Amino acid sequence: MMKAGFTRKKVESMTLGEKLKKIRSEYRISLSEVAKHTKIQMKYLEYLENGEYEKLPAEVYVRGFVRSYANFLGTDEVVLVKMYERERNIQRNLKKEQFEEQRENTFSIPRFFVTPKLFLVSAAIFAVLGGFVYLYREFRSFAAVPRLVILEPLDGQVITDRDVYVRGTTEKDASLVINGQPVLVRDGGDFYEQVHLQPGLNAFTVISTNKFKKEKVVTLSVQADYETSPLVSQEVPAPVAVMPASLKTVFEIFTQDKPLAVSVEVDGNKVYNGVLAPGTNQVFQVEKEVKISSEDGSKTFVRMGEGALAKPISPESKKVKDIVFVPGQ
Repeated sequence: MMKAGFTRKKVESMTLGEKLKKIRSEYRISLSEVAKHTKIQMKYLEYLENGEYEKLPAEVYVRGFVRSYANFLGTDEVVLVKMYERERNIQRNLKKEQFEEQRENTFSIPRFFVTPKLFLVSAAIFAVLGGFVYLYREFRSFAAVPRLVILEPLDGQVITDRDVYVRGTTEKDASLVINGQPVLVRDGGDFYEQVHLQPGLNAFTVISTNKFKKEKVVTLSVQADYETSPLVSQEVPAPVAVMPASLKTVFEIFTQDKPLAVSVEVDGNKVYNGVLAPGTNQVFQVEKEVKISSEDGSKTFVRMGEGALAKPISPESKKVKDIVFVPGQ
């Protein structure tokens, strides 16, 4: 008799709670943030992720919790609700069987043997299912709009500063613009951009576009309430002497290959602070010196004077700060 040369394998699949935790951790969102946006109590979210369904309220409320959680994570609510119903029924059946076994005080040990034929059939089934899952995910990526969550500021928030950081998460391969200006998306899908506020109501339009050209648009507004400098005199100020253009040097900065966060200070005044997109450049008039900070010094190029050759601000691909350029050097 031929002995089977196979070992048993335990095939595991994620539960509803594990799936919710995995998606949430991928987006780097805490459970408190989920509770804040979905209006679901923290303890119910913990019970849901831990599979403690017996501690949850009536099923009609739990299904609503699952739908709200799924919509916030940008995943299919129908699939998650079905997972909850299946797991809930399994728990009930297990409890019923345990009760009957305790009552009858009988125990049975099922026997299950893994044969080569069963192993091959199972492997083929899992391969086919894996192919369907992959195709389904690709189709969803093509058909669905990208995920876009604005973490701050909140819509309608009152800001007492002149500047505010717009911070949130989106798909890591998406392109993002805020009020028409491109914003750098980090490797994990996080983004943040400092925006100057005008006194009164300020509106923001954030657009995320994925690789399939699908867009997600989020609009919000904040109220800027800060003190402005009082007008000292109504008299017309005296004209300021301006250095002739011939005594200043033209300074140009641009990037290659990828958008970079860049800060430029000319003659002690900050004149640019934002994301510089490839193919675009910034030109300034400089008298004394220029200070530049960039995410990647080897991909940030400068040209001092008309007709001069462009050169990177640093030979190494690393973050640099306050690199000084002086006309004539």
